[in-house]
Amino acid sequence: MDRFQDCVPDATVPLSADPSTSSSPTLRTKIKLYEIFSGDIVTDATLSSAARLFSENYGTWEEHSRNPWKTVKLGARRLREKYLPHPATESYYATVTVDGDLAGNAFYRRWR
Repeated sequence: MDRFQDCVPDATVPLSADPSTSSSPTLRTKIKLYEIFSGDIVTDATLSSAARLFSENYGTWEEHSRNPWKTVKLGARRLREKYLPHPATESYYATVTVDGDLAGNAFYRRWR
């Protein structure tokens, strides 16, 4: 597993020195953590989080489908079957978390 943190502040500096001014933006640091996992160590809990991220944020069925305008769902079992095929050691799962919340991910495979 490769790990590195990107602790770059993602903020605006207040123009006013007076903290009581409600229009002053606040300085907030976001911690971004990027990780890459070999497919053989990806847990069911990790895949459940990936499935939730996909199902809550991506895609709707088209008008002429059997589920028109409904959210496309993708479960953890299907993610493992389709995106981490055997041998899983040649598949990888990359994530980015922001302040501890899964914000993005990617599955990829490396052929030799």
